[in-house]
Amino acid sequence: MAAFGKKVYMRRALTIILICLSIAFISKTPHVLEFFTLGFLPAARKPGVWFMLFSALAVAVTDETIQLFTGRASQVKDVVIDFAGALAGMATAGGVAAIIMLFKKRNV
Repeated sequence: MAAFGKKVYMRRALTIILICLSIAFISKTPHVLEFFTLGFLPAARKPGVWFMLFSALAVAVTDETIQLFTGRASQVKDVVIDFAGALAGMATAGGVAAIIMLFKKRNV
């Protein structure tokens, strides 16, 4: 009986862990996509890299600061996640630009 009880306990613990991870994934994904767009779109217009990095960080910090006044928790982890989304957007835009340049050089 003890082995059966351990299996049930482990299944419940695994279920709880998966639910918590799902909630975290669902709540953070929109932020990452939002900041991915924030990083990707300006990069397509080619402003300075430092300006884009500062802007993304400033928006992430401002977003978390606003949460302090609305009764929600403000976390540094959220700023890091938002900024990582913006960096991913910038990197993707850079990669797309490099591929476009490569194809343009081949066609000339």
